[in-house]
Amino acid sequence: MKNLLVLLSVICSSVYGQPDSVYRQPNYDKGRIYMSVDRGVNWTRADQGLPLDAVVNAWTATDGVVIVGTEKHGVFISSDNVKSWHSSSKGLPQNARILSIVHAGNLIFVGTYLDGLFYSDDRGSRWQPVSRGLTNSNIRVLYHLNGVLFAGTDAGLSISHDGGTSWKLVLDGLQINSITSDRNELFVATNRGVLRTNNFGMNWAWIFSQGAISSLASDPKDIYMLDFSGKAHKATKENYVWIKADLFLPFHYTFRLTPGGRQFFTTEWNKALRGIISTDEFFRPNGIPEGVPIGHLLDTPFGVLAAVGNGDGC
Repeated sequence: MKNLLVLLSVICSSVYGQPDSVYRQPNYDKGRIYMSVDRGVNWTRADQGLPLDAVVNAWTATDGVVIVGTEKHGVFISSDNVKSWHSSSKGLPQNARILSIVHAGNLIFVGTYLDGLFYSDDRGSRWQPVSRGLTNSNIRVLYHLNGVLFAGTDAGLSISHDGGTSWKLVLDGLQINSITSDRNELFVATNRGVLRTNNFGMNWAWIFSQGAISSLASDPKDIYMLDFSGKAHKATKENYVWIKADLFLPFHYTFRLTPGGRQFFTTEWNKALRGIISTDEFFRPNGIPEGVPIGHLLDTPFGVLAAVGNGDGC
């Protein structure tokens, strides 16, 4: 796992996305973003222009810009090395709740809650709907692989071979929670387990079918998954035999895996980001206050970005 950044954060949703009220946070500015240019040792604020309650749900970096999708403020963009942000939601529904973002060539796609899929061909200046063929309007996951687009919803996985103009349903009746890939192999986490395809969705095989999976990540040798009880597992791609992967971590931790550098980043639901140099050696980053949950990490050409989680500790 040395080639992965690992973000740990509590999962505060059920398998079907309903909020869990067990964990509550004290008041804090939810729209904070922190940036580190030294792989997590020191952090500074990088959220000028974001509303204080602009919870980040998804983001991506492409062509010198960083694009953020928020819980109720639509899309924000930074084009000055994350020194400032400006709203860029022209064409999106008012107060759009953005669940997913992906860039594919010169197009950027955002998936929304209840309002379907939108795209931009001008780096996010304006957005247009592009949902023909999609059977569900909650676009939880967007993914791009070798010119093919994938959209995961509450009710299945759809695929587009024409840049998002039209979509075809390839997995029906499954909630899609996460997607990762290795070369031409695609792995999809669902409310029933994990599926694999090596021919862009023509054929599928279950590689895990014993419960709902929240997150996936992969490297050339292994694939990692996180279930909804906060347990992490990994399997080699030779046999897909799953073993526990979080024995050195406290049981109440959960995490999200993000391709990146050679350090692990961890946080409990009510504590700030920490770094793990090895399985038993920790360092505490400078600049992120105590009691602030981190919901997302993004590795960009400008540095590693960490976004504060929402008010329920997610």
